[in-house]
Amino acid sequence: MFTTIRRWRQRRVLRTQAIPEGLWRDALESLPFLAIYTDAELARLREKVVLFLDAKGIVGARGHDVTPPQRVVIAIQACVLVLNLDLSHYDGFENIIVYPGEFVPD
Repeated sequence: MFTTIRRWRQRRVLRTQAIPEGLWRDALESLPFLAIYTDAELARLREKVVLFLDAKGIVGARGHDVTPPQRVVIAIQACVLVLNLDLSHYDGFENIIVYPGEFVPD
C-alpha cells in the first residue's frame, strides 16, 4: 500500500514541479561531465532531480541566496551519484547548506 502511495506522490511531483527547459539546458551545459550520458539517462536524471528538489532543502549560509540554477546544478551532482539506485540513499539528509565561499572548519 505504501509503495502505491509513494509512486502516486512521485508522479504528482513530476507533473507539477517540472524544471523549465532553459534552466535544465543551462545546468547541463555547466557540467561537461554529463556529455557521456545518453538522452534516456538524462531523462531519468531529470526526474530524479525533480524528486530530489522536492524532498530536500537547499539553503544558503551567511546570507547567501541560493539561485535556481545553483539549486539545479547541486541536485544534478547529487542525483548523478545515485542515477541507477534509489533516492532513499539520501533519506538521512534534510538540507544541503551552501556556503558563499570556501568552507574551512575551525
